[in-house]
Amino acid sequence: MSHSQSQIIPRWNTDDSFYLYTPDSNAESLIATKVTFNKELTKEEILDSVASYLSIAYFIPKQEYYIDQQGMKVSLKEIHTFEIPNRKYSIAIVNIDDPDKICMTTYFQGSTGGYVTFLMLVSNLMQPQFEYPLLDGINFLYNNLELKIWTI
Repeated sequence: MSHSQSQIIPRWNTDDSFYLYTPDSNAESLIATKVTFNKELTKEEILDSVASYLSIAYFIPKQEYYIDQQGMKVSLKEIHTFEIPNRKYSIAIVNIDDPDKICMTTYFQGSTGGYVTFLMLVSNLMQPQFEYPLLDGINFLYNNLELKIWTI
């Protein structure tokens, strides 16, 4: 099928295999672990599950200094979809709820830490290994305020 045809290109993969991405022990790259979701789940339900996984598996404070602090919660707020000829786009609004404000000093500290955390969030939520990624873009919020992320 060519892009010039009048049909909308599908933006959802029929494969039910996903990967959960976590940093390696040196926080220098990501390790992919294959998981399977029920094919009956909607895109929103899958993204909500992935966001919950990130909150529990990665954003619980582990250093001694943060033991009495609350963990951060990653949550899907909504997905905006819009269509142009031959293409449907999905942009997620994802909030990083950080009541004790430890995110920027713990998970986005330094260029390597920030880069790996950003890649982990994007990889888990977009699932880039699919022919058609789960999302076309993500707008991150931090404590419900827009987080400005610049790329060049």
